[in-house]
Amino acid sequence: MKRFACRVLVFLIIFVMVSAQSFSAYADWGAVLTKDPKNQTALFAMGKILNVAPELVQTKLLANSLLRDFQTTLASEKALYTLVGCLEALGDFKNARKTLSMYLSIHPNMLKPVLAMAYDYYLEGDFQQATNWYDKAMAISPRAQGSYMTLKEFDQALDSYHGKMLTLMALKKYDQALSIGKSILSLSPGNYFAALRIGNILFVRKDYQNALKYYSL
Repeated sequence: MKRFACRVLVFLIIFVMVSAQSFSAYADWGAVLTKDPKNQTALFAMGKILNVAPELVQTKLLANSLLRDFQTTLASEKALYTLVGCLEALGDFKNARKTLSMYLSIHPNMLKPVLAMAYDYYLEGDFQQATNWYDKAMAISPRAQGSYMTLKEFDQALDSYHGKMLTLMALKKYDQALSIGKSILSLSPGNYFAALRIGNILFVRKDYQNALKYYSL
């Protein structure tokens, strides 16, 4: 029993020493990066400490900074979406969605975080969940409510249609994707991306004549 206790104590001492050394190295290399953000040696060393690729070190450091004062981040729309973007760049989609969920609990009827949630699922490759969230975005948009839309709200409403069209294409639900694409064109005649995607679907289906019509819009 005493021998086991000694081993545990030795392990804890080593762990504390290693942690202290890591913290010291983190602080030292962090100071270098503060002066020279592109210092390759510092980026490589910090990448090892943070367990990320050197090119993602600054992204990780920014995410850590925003997480340390999360309440302040949550109160700032710009800071919140910066954090979400950092987490997505790091492949941490789960925590990006947790962040968005907290923001949505404060702003339940805001369209932008719903679109961001849908896009997060799309980036992760969960196209069905992405489609579900784009449906929610379409349902709460001012257009669905029959309300007047500002230009910003109109662009966000279009984003929900574009996003749903992309997810439906990823799910190979091409008939539904075509329907959404035509809805976009009814809202925004000559919309380049909607016309291009409709053309691509028709081209894959070897309907070259109609594909050419949409490519020519």
